[in-house]
Amino acid sequence: RGDQTEETDALYVNALITSVNGGVNVIDTSSNYRYGNAELCVGRALRHLLGDGVGVGAARNTAQRRRQYHRSEIFISSKAGSMATRDLKQRAVQKGAVKQDFWSHHACFAPACIEASIDISLERMQIETIDLLYLHNIAEQMSASSSLPGEITRALQRAFEHLESERQRGRIRYYGLATFSKSFRVLPEESGALN
Repeated sequence: RGDQTEETDALYVNALITSVNGGVNVIDTSSNYRYGNAELCVGRALRHLLGDGVGVGAARNTAQRRRQYHRSEIFISSKAGSMATRDLKQRAVQKGAVKQDFWSHHACFAPACIEASIDISLERMQIETIDLLYLHNIAEQMSASSSLPGEITRALQRAFEHLESERQRGRIRYYGLATFSKSFRVLPEESGALN
């Protein structure tokens, strides 16, 4: 949320720095929040908190410089699957995503799209590893494109296989789903359940 301005970005960066200095150690973002600016703000805040501090703007005041943190003290989660920005879509296509991989105008959970999303998230936040990467609303996105439960299951299998390879490469530590779909909260015999 908020305007796509440097002033709004500075407010986000300051809020993150103040939160971490106040004891918060989990930062949750997404490749599509604020059209990528949220991850850029997380990166700016992390540079400040981890010792660089360059380019943080309003966060340079002494109240914000309580101490330098180690990266392991701050848990970063992000999300993949929503290809809402041009750079994400372009990177996914460069990595081999095809039109059929996109379930709607901006949802893609194919390995090429997940890899592109991780690439861009790491670049924006200027980190080497995302602690937890969620697939963002996979059931909701597939339901919106009227996919069958079997398609969702196959897509999840391919996505998890790719996420496991990303974990082995050290680019993510953990992975999971961020979803509000009832498909994952009903008994297997109930309508709409994924099995």
